[in-house]
Amino acid sequence: MLLHFALYILFINAATYVAYAVDKRRAQAGEYRISEGTLLGFALVGGTFGAFAARWILRHKTRKEPFRTQLLLITLLQIILCLILIFPATRAELVRFLLH
Repeated sequence: MLLHFALYILFINAATYVAYAVDKRRAQAGEYRISEGTLLGFALVGGTFGAFAARWILRHKTRKEPFRTQLLLITLLQIILCLILIFPATRAELVRFLLH
């Protein structure tokens, strides 16, 4: 199970990086672009590392708003979800916070 998860994370991050690279190339060529929703969708389903790597290496979508803020919110959501899954005490605290 852990191996499958690791392979998925590797695949989705590679696919995300490639999507950003294709979008950058298309932008430079004046061609039809990949939608921001699609690029953010890749990040949402686990491609956050690939998105940030592409933004840094390719210098693509680094200052574009609200895209930048939306990617940061996706990242924050994923960090919170990881904390909830990893630490049972965090899960209990979050439930208490949401109920009050």
